Amino acid sequence: MENSDSYLAILIDSLQKKSKLLDGISAENERQYQAIRGEEINYDLLDETINRKEEYIGELDRLDQGFQKVYDRVKETIQQEKLMHKDQIVLLQSLVREVTDKGLRVEREEKRNHTAFTNAAVLVRKKSRSVQTAQRVATGYYTTMNKLNVVDSQFMDQKK
Repeated sequence: MENSDSYLAILIDSLQKKSKLLDGISAENERQYQAIRGEEINYDLLDETINRKEEYIGELDRLDQGFQKVYDRVKETIQQEKLMHKDQIVLLQSLVREVTDKGLRVEREEKRNHTAFTNAAVLVRKKSRSVQTAQRVATGYYTTMNKLNVVDSQFMDQKK
C-alpha cells in the first residue's frame, strides 16, 4: 500500500509536469504564429521557437516513457485497491483529461501554424517570382535603352 502511494504520487507528478510542458509548447506555438503571420517571416524567432519546442517534446517523451513504466508496475495493485486510493485515482483521471485537452489544443495550434507557414511560403515564392520578373524586365529595358543611345551616323558628309 505504501509503495502504491509513492507510485501514484510519481504518476501525479509526471502528469503535472506534462501539463506544464504542454503549456510551454502552446506558448511557443503562439510565438511561432506571430513570427510567420505577418508580411515578413521572422526567421530568428521562428528558429528559436522550433528549438524550444524540440526541447519540450524531448522532455514530454521522457515523461511519457517513465509514466508508462510506473503505471505498468502499479496498474494491478491500483485496480485491486481502488477504494484505498480513490482520491489519488480521481486526481489522476482529472489530470489525464487536462493533459488530453491541452494535447488537442496543441495539435490545433500546430495545424494553424502549418497553414500560416504554408501561406507565408506561397507569398515568399510569389514575391520571389515577381522580383525575378522585375529584374528580367529591367535588364531587358536597360539593354534596349542602351542600344537606342548608340545612333549610327545616318548622313555622311560627302564633301572632301
